[in-house]
Amino acid sequence: MSSLKKFDYRIKDNRRRNIFLCGIVLVLITIVGVKLFNSYASFSNETNELTMVNAKTKVYPTAVEKITELSKTSTNSELRLDETDDNNLRYIGKNPSNYVKFNDELWRIIGVMNNIEDANGNKDTRIKLIKAESLGQISWDNKCPSNEFNETFEKCVGGFESYNNWEESSLKELLNGPYLNSTVSDEYNRWTKGKTTTSTYYEKRTYEKIDFSNTGIKEKYHNMIDTIKYKLGGPYSDNSYELTSTNYYNIERSETSSDNPSEWVGQIGLMYPSDYGFATSGGVGSTTSGDKIFQTSLETCLSIPLYNWNQNENFGCRGNDWLYQNTETNQWTITPVDDEDYISIEVYGDNIGGGVSIYDSKSSFLVNPVFYLKPKVRITGGTGTKEDPFTLLL
Repeated sequence: MSSLKKFDYRIKDNRRRNIFLCGIVLVLITIVGVKLFNSYASFSNETNELTMVNAKTKVYPTAVEKITELSKTSTNSELRLDETDDNNLRYIGKNPSNYVKFNDELWRIIGVMNNIEDANGNKDTRIKLIKAESLGQISWDNKCPSNEFNETFEKCVGGFESYNNWEESSLKELLNGPYLNSTVSDEYNRWTKGKTTTSTYYEKRTYEKIDFSNTGIKEKYHNMIDTIKYKLGGPYSDNSYELTSTNYYNIERSETSSDNPSEWVGQIGLMYPSDYGFATSGGVGSTTSGDKIFQTSLETCLSIPLYNWNQNENFGCRGNDWLYQNTETNQWTITPVDDEDYISIEVYGDNIGGGVSIYDSKSSFLVNPVFYLKPKVRITGGTGTKEDPFTLLL
């Protein structure tokens, strides 16, 4: 073979090798390019829902971790340990930054609660939320067994029945049925006319069914709500006037001596009297008319019975408690009285002064739903103010 032909073969062979090498380089460039593009896309869309799975596991702390970390800030006086056996971390004061956006509306964090038991008996630390705005005035338990009313709907034919068993109460059914599922209630449990005279306090009212179609819990938020064993211990009526916040806390978690259950497994409940008591920071308070000003220390607020918060010298307790609703209407708690039917515990409105007392459970008072977040729920943003509430992700 001539040298010219050999040279020609070498050229062709080099060309083939070069084409092969170029092909390999092109493939490598393509692979690297795709990886770089995907990496950039993931980084650029980190806050997009498409990459939230990565974000929630690697970027954002759980709600428990976030609030606990905030409490360690030396200038933060809005969070305080309640010094109970469970040593819960609670928001205190007149208007702390504990707002949360949930259900496309504002809720507030009561605190980081320890040793909360779920339906399976697992104890964990959980965030406890309460709706910022009430659902209005509703009876704690008020059943019309006949489901028949007179022409004006002022009276139940056969009379109303009410008891202090939360597990069977009309309010429990309402919150965990129509409200949780955004439907219309089957029972008539809200009155639309106020009282006229003391003797006709219950008769002169018009009852209605409540439509939660647009105001109930939206389905997309259901998976954030934990199913919990709510404790239902309650005091005796004759000593309820002597109980401090800590006394109430211990009784709420005790066994009952009545026929009522001492716990209930469910999702939507109400606050405890102790939640209200531990939410104060103490401080300056004034009478309803504002003509007198009083200074009540936190130590005093926690050492005196909640019933006595309605006294002038203790107005600094209710005046610096964010769970106090400055309205003429009282608000319900989940706690019953242990030794009497028809009696539950509520917090006085402004017309009486913010104390905690017992009342007939068929009365209609303000209702603020309460629930516990699942432990894995994370806080993704916000500062907790009303204008910039915490945002959540599960």
